[in-house]
Amino acid sequence: MEDKEWLGDYIRELDIGEDRIVIPAGHYEETEENLKSNNEIQLLRASKGVKVSHGPGQGCIIEGEGKTETDGEIVEKARERFEWARGALIIEVTADKAQL
Repeated sequence: MEDKEWLGDYIRELDIGEDRIVIPAGHYEETEENLKSNNEIQLLRASKGVKVSHGPGQGCIIEGEGKTETDGEIVEKARERFEWARGALIIEVTADKAQL
């Protein structure tokens, strides 16, 4: 995940590491429960700013393992920037695949 321009504003502000995505979590109670039984996550990212051979726009699938935390250093960082955050959704990225 070298180029992080595609990341949303919330995620860019909480840039924690190369293979980790941190999203401030408000009311993620159902997501939190779902991740307890299956922590596999897929995200689709897309940017019309990426130029490819067939025109503007490129999508990628991000795969990883997710968990929601409500305390700790990462959560404190999220709360400093987003006072509404109850915690943080943390995704450890395992794959990043371009879509055609």
